[in-house]
Amino acid sequence: MGPTHRSRHAIRTLTLGCMLATAIAGSAAAEYNPKLGRFMQRDPNGTTLVLQQGLIQNAGARRLGTRPPGDRQYRDGLHLYGYATSAPITRLDARGLWSLGEHKSITKHALQNLRIPYAHASAREKFIKGVVAGSIYPDVPEGYISLAIKYNREYFEESTTYRSHSGDLMWWHGMAQGGKDEGDNRDRADAVYEKMINRTLDTVDDGWRKGSYDKGHHIGRLLHTIQDSFCPSHTARENGKIVKFLDYAEQDHGEHKKWDKRKNSPLEWEDALDASRKFLAQAVHMNGGREALEKLLREDIFARAATLKIGTWPDR
Repeated sequence: MGPTHRSRHAIRTLTLGCMLATAIAGSAAAEYNPKLGRFMQRDPNGTTLVLQQGLIQNAGARRLGTRPPGDRQYRDGLHLYGYATSAPITRLDARGLWSLGEHKSITKHALQNLRIPYAHASAREKFIKGVVAGSIYPDVPEGYISLAIKYNREYFEESTTYRSHSGDLMWWHGMAQGGKDEGDNRDRADAVYEKMINRTLDTVDDGWRKGSYDKGHHIGRLLHTIQDSFCPSHTARENGKIVKFLDYAEQDHGEHKKWDKRKNSPLEWEDALDASRKFLAQAVHMNGGREALEKLLREDIFARAATLKIGTWPDR
């Protein structure tokens, strides 16, 4: 006699639970005890005693410095043995350094006081929801759980998640893969820059032919790229101009994530917010058409130096 519907359901539930527990334990920075349902080491983001590096501004030029660690004991909440803010199904935190929605925060700030060209409140609400959802899409294009497998190149190199973090879609994050020599490196950097410009213009054009939510989602995805291009672990700028795209594969990932947070990159966070507001004002209404948007991108938001490069960090 074969298994009953109830037993088959139980088996599937147990199997899924084991898979999720394995994915969580394999993606975390501490040892997980499934019997106790908790981790056996404290959250490294809540107990680190190392002085955080900060960004300070001196005579208009940014350089790396240090600042006091601040409230480091409970940076991610009171539960020092927690994982991903107690939401392991929808969030991953491979290094125990999870920070909540910087892209959502910038985007929501940028949407304030924006005149949205929809007569009905329901359409405006759908548009706003689309923009906010789109602003995190490049980080999780196939859902949060897929981040656990993004580095498994043998099986997942064709996935959008892998491509956006380690492949040909790294431009979504204002990043790029380095070339084999200096000439190839510069050619790649130029190609990434032009791709950022042209794909942004094409995506806005495509979004205008869609409904309110999808149009907002298209614009939100572009906001993600714009915001990341101001993060010092993604794109290096000098005097506001892009000089270098950084290669995620060559970076220490814990160090990379540190600069993704407002408290560590406050000046860049404000620059990203300012650029997001400018982009929204133009992309939502398209006054002046594609030409005006391209001018804004090339001369302001994505303004570049004469020579572009790809590197590991701003200073190397």
